[in-house]
Amino acid sequence: MQGEGSQRSEAGSPTGSPKGGITVGTPKQMVDAYLGDGMYDGWQDLDKQERDAEREFFLYRGQLRLSLSSPLVQRISQDYDVVRRIAGDYSNALKLVSLGRRPSKEKIGQVFTLYTLALIIVDNQNEMLDAMFATGFAGALIVFPIMLLQAQANQMLDALEELQKELEKAEHEVKNAHNKRAFHLAVTFFQAMFPEISLAARGSIFLGGVIVDEALGPPDATTADKTKGIATSEIEQFSEAIHHIPELGETARGVAEKMGKAATLATFYFDYEEISEGEERVEKLKELTEKVKRGYDGLTKVLDDNKLKIQQFLLAFERWMKAIEGIRTGTDGYRQRLSDDMDEFGYSVRQVVSWPDAA
Repeated sequence: MQGEGSQRSEAGSPTGSPKGGITVGTPKQMVDAYLGDGMYDGWQDLDKQERDAEREFFLYRGQLRLSLSSPLVQRISQDYDVVRRIAGDYSNALKLVSLGRRPSKEKIGQVFTLYTLALIIVDNQNEMLDAMFATGFAGALIVFPIMLLQAQANQMLDALEELQKELEKAEHEVKNAHNKRAFHLAVTFFQAMFPEISLAARGSIFLGGVIVDEALGPPDATTADKTKGIATSEIEQFSEAIHHIPELGETARGVAEKMGKAATLATFYFDYEEISEGEERVEKLKELTEKVKRGYDGLTKVLDDNKLKIQQFLLAFERWMKAIEGIRTGTDGYRQRLSDDMDEFGYSVRQVVSWPDAA
C-alpha cells in the first residue's frame, strides 16, 4: 500500500453529462447515464478502498498491540468514522440515482470530493503505520517496558504524595521554629523529585500513544490544524529525564546538602526523632520515607536494566519521523483541504444529508 494514499487519483468528477434517454435499467446503467460513464464502477472502487484501508488499520493495530483506549487508536478511529459517514452519504445519493431519482449533481460532486480526500488521509495514516515496521520503530515500541516503567514511577509518585502531605502536616503542627524549617526543607526536597518522576510516570501515555498520535495528526479529522509531531526538544527532555532520575536534579541535591544530618540523597535518611516532636509521627514518617525509597529503587532499577531498550527506542523513533516526514506534510495539505471544503460545501458529519430531486 506504500504510496497509495498520496498517489490516489483525484480526477473523475461525477458531474458529467448523462447519455440521455435511459429511464429504466440496471443500477450501473442508471448511475452512468446520469453522472457519466464509469461513475458506478468508481463508486464501487471507492467503497472497496474504504473497506480495505480499515481492514489494514485493524491489522496494524493488532501487530502493534495497541489497545482500543490508546490515543492513537482513538485518533485514527475518528478518521474512519468520518470516512464511513461520507461514504454513507455518497452511497445514499447514488442508490437514489440507481432507482431513477435525480439528486443534485453539484451536491453529489461535493460529497465525492470529500470522500476522496478523507480516503487519502486514512491511506496516509496506514502508510505511516507501515513505516513503523520498516524503520524498526514498531519493534522498539513493542519491546519497550512501558507498563513496567509506568507502574514503578506511579508507585513512587503515590508514595511521594502521601509523604509530602504528612510532612506538610507536620510542618504546620510542630511548634519549634527550627523543626518547622527542617520539615519545610524536607517538603522542598521531595517536591524537587516530582518533575522527573512525573515524566516517567506518564511513560505509557507519552510513549504508547501521544508521540505517535501527534506524529500522525491533529485530534479532529475535520480541523485545519497542522501536524507538528513531537519536537526534538521534548524527546531530548524525556531522554534526559529518564537517564538522570538516579541522580535527580540540582535542586534536590542542594536541599539535601542544606539539611546536613537530616537527609542524604543516597539513603533517604531523615532524623525524624530530632524534629518531629512526637513518637507516633516519627514512626509514620519513617514508614512513608521507606516506601518512597523502595519506589525510587524500583524505578531506577527498571531504567538501569533497560538503558539499551530506551536508546534503541529513541533512535528508532527519530528514524521513523524522518521516514514519514513527506507523508505527514502531504497529509497536512489534505486535512486543510478537507476542512476548507467541508466549510465551503456546508457539510457536517454530524448532520444527515438530504437528497431531494434537483429542480
